[in-house]
Amino acid sequence: MKKQLLIASLFLVSLGATAQKIKEKKGEIFLDKVKVANIEKVKTETPKYYQISDVDGNPLFKVKTFVYKSILFHDDETTDYHVVTGDKIQDTLAIVEKGFYITQKRIVKYLVEAGFLNSNGYNEANIPNLIAKSTKIPTKLVELQNNEKELKKHIGYKVERDFENRDIFIKTYAPKQTTSIKSTMVVTATELEIYQNTATEENPDSEPLLIGYGVYEYSQLLNNTTYKKTYLLNAKRVPLASYVTYNYKTYVPFRKEESDKLDKLKTKEEVLKAMAINHILREKL
Repeated sequence: MKKQLLIASLFLVSLGATAQKIKEKKGEIFLDKVKVANIEKVKTETPKYYQISDVDGNPLFKVKTFVYKSILFHDDETTDYHVVTGDKIQDTLAIVEKGFYITQKRIVKYLVEAGFLNSNGYNEANIPNLIAKSTKIPTKLVELQNNEKELKKHIGYKVERDFENRDIFIKTYAPKQTTSIKSTMVVTATELEIYQNTATEENPDSEPLLIGYGVYEYSQLLNNTTYKKTYLLNAKRVPLASYVTYNYKTYVPFRKEESDKLDKLKTKEEVLKAMAINHILREKL
């Protein structure tokens, strides 16, 4: 019993030592009512950033928002991520906390909990440890980037076949929940396969040839809008184009196309077939 009480007492002491009251008021950062640093939103540069300085106003580091641009989707897919960098920190440390968002109070809470700041202000002794366990961009974006680099090797791939044959059909599979092909967003996706009919009078039993893929993504967004998009991929699953109502884009090369013909089609299969034929005619599929 005494042992249990001792353990409980030590736990409470430890909890009391680490549970600090964090407060940000008018750009001043307080821990247990003691001012330890300042934070200022700097709007003179684009994009804007937050400057962290010591109690005397000397710069310590910045919290910035960077933009990751997709290798395959170009400007059609960008992802914001946040980092700690600059001044006394001669490196870039990605903020990977789930649900992190940019406000002064949220930044201050993160900087204290992560160990950039403590009751003495700038926690310089802990910075090498933070650098050692951090990445320059979030791990999920690193994985996405590596996957895109691998896919880009097959950007011009086409299945060897009779390219004059435009007789194609679409096979559709049941939808399932998965990650979007161009981001970390969770969507309901329908996988489609694009086949070329190869049967002839001389060879009526010839099997259809798989020449590409399609993905139809659907999601209900937080603002009550609906996300729907159809992607055309080559046989190595490299994205070639995408379509959403009034917006048809190709990725090889990246440009916006006329969408009038696609806008008149009623099903995802019809849309994908039209996109595929368009790319066959351009010798891209």
